[in-house]
Amino acid sequence: MCRSSAIRPRVGCSAATPRDGPTKGRADRGLWKGPLVAAAAFLVLGAAALVIWLVGGAIGGDPAPAASGTAVPTTGTGPASPPTPSTSTTEDTTTSATETTPALLPDAPSGLTATPLDETAIQLSWTDLSANETGFEIDDGQVTRTAAADAQDLVWDGLTPGQQACFRIRAVGDAGASAWEPATDYVCARTTQPDLVAQPIELFGGDPVCSGASPTFQASALNAGSAGSDDFVVRWVPDGDQPVEDLTSGLPPQGADKHQYTWIRVQTGTHQLVFVVDADDRVPEADEANNESVLTFDVVDCIR
Repeated sequence: MCRSSAIRPRVGCSAATPRDGPTKGRADRGLWKGPLVAAAAFLVLGAAALVIWLVGGAIGGDPAPAASGTAVPTTGTGPASPPTPSTSTTEDTTTSATETTPALLPDAPSGLTATPLDETAIQLSWTDLSANETGFEIDDGQVTRTAAADAQDLVWDGLTPGQQACFRIRAVGDAGASAWEPATDYVCARTTQPDLVAQPIELFGGDPVCSGASPTFQASALNAGSAGSDDFVVRWVPDGDQPVEDLTSGLPPQGADKHQYTWIRVQTGTHQLVFVVDADDRVPEADEANNESVLTFDVVDCIR
């Protein structure tokens, strides 16, 4: 055992080493602190990596499998295998799925006819030969009107009495329009209208007419048109003198009425009597040149 004196330590003796105690415990904990910190850091990093992997999978979904013909990375130190050519025979149906059959032009209608209805309208009729039209276009050279699909007639109105109108028609569809019917011309018709005609003048009492007599004459107004007339004026004109007029009621188609005129105390000589219908031209007519009838007659001295 090595002891030390109060003056100096004994040669060959070392300073006393403190006993194991609390100081030794702290030293032992210092030895474990480094490995524990490293392990904790490793666990934290691992947990973070796991969270990132889970979040990435939730957002992006499962990684898509490698497509046929694509090289798949492999681990190891050897060279990567070349991609295997795809042998898939799957056809691309995208184009064929969106393709549609081209729309066809509708067939042109046939047999267009035009028939007067009245003084302001014409009836148009045709035969529909198409199954895919969306409608029809009817043209009069100035205005185009339309008819619905499958229609086979149309009333063209808004005309005036005696107006002639000409028409053609075609079918229209999603792909366009058919040819016109008729192909090179128009179908025409004229609206109905009256046609007042002055009929021949008749002399009552026989011939000859004696001087000083008062003969009576009669004439008829005939509506030879296809529409009724409004009221009109008839006029008698003796020898170009002051006319005698009368307002008469309108006539239906092919209707007629009779009018009379008495010439008071006619004198010897040749005379002329004129009968006029629609004298003031108030009625639009098919023919304005047949409104007048003329009678020439002689008056003689008769032996009593």
